[in-house]
Amino acid sequence: MPTPAALEFLRRHTPLSHLDEHAADRVVAEMDWIVLEPGDTLMRQGDVGDALFILIYGRLEVTVRDGEGHDLPLAIIRPGEPIGEMAVLSDEPRSATIRALRRAVLARFTRGHFLKLVAAHPDVLLAFTSFLGGRRCRTRLTFSPGWSASNPSIGWTRSCLQSADTLIFLASGDESPPAALEAVLATVPPLLERRLVLLHAPETRMPSGTAAWLEALPVSAHHHVRHGNAPDVERLARFLSGRAVGLALAGGSARGLAHIGYRDARRRLEEGGFSYE
Repeated sequence: MPTPAALEFLRRHTPLSHLDEHAADRVVAEMDWIVLEPGDTLMRQGDVGDALFILIYGRLEVTVRDGEGHDLPLAIIRPGEPIGEMAVLSDEPRSATIRALRRAVLARFTRGHFLKLVAAHPDVLLAFTSFLGGRRCRTRLTFSPGWSASNPSIGWTRSCLQSADTLIFLASGDESPPAALEAVLATVPPLLERRLVLLHAPETRMPSGTAAWLEALPVSAHHHVRHGNAPDVERLARFLSGRAVGLALAGGSARGLAHIGYRDARRRLEEGGFSYE
């Protein structure tokens, strides 16, 4: 039996929040409740989509299996998010495998129950699709010596590429672009913004090898991040969220004298919590 706190969360912080109290109570009364322990599997890629779920508590990992049998991490599901709605709505097999990263509590709708709910309350369907769109899949392709990436032929990855605003390529700055990169780029929508993030060792002072990546991978911007370096990560976050701040210093003649106080001004700005690129 769910706790009062779980029921309150379900009514207020999930797609069911669009229902009035009486309708929500009727829906909750017909739901099943599932508890997963760490490592338990909720669904497997290829399973029949006979139910959808809402995560109330815990955290789940989404993985897809590539052509070589490797499970590739795709996303993390957090409380309040619906799960498995794509297969239920499309009547297609599950597109991914979902496992519990820690103890999780979920509400379960059978497909028949969900379709009956949508028929009575069409706005609930809009709420579920809104959650799906809100995930805004920023597909991550990770390059390594063995070359691994989310398989572009998988339905979920195709959906991500079609609905994403930006595609972020995450790669090691110490490695060369893989030979398979050209084939991957052929699957990317031509108008989708692309950014490259190169990861470097913590002690790196001057990045190298960037030209080879930029030649092989046309992008609108590239960023360097040292592993474990918080300021680098914060700078990347500002660029990706459109909140980067530039600082321009004038030069020449008397204007150059203004630079004398630059070091002190920079220190004061940073002490005040103001960051710029």
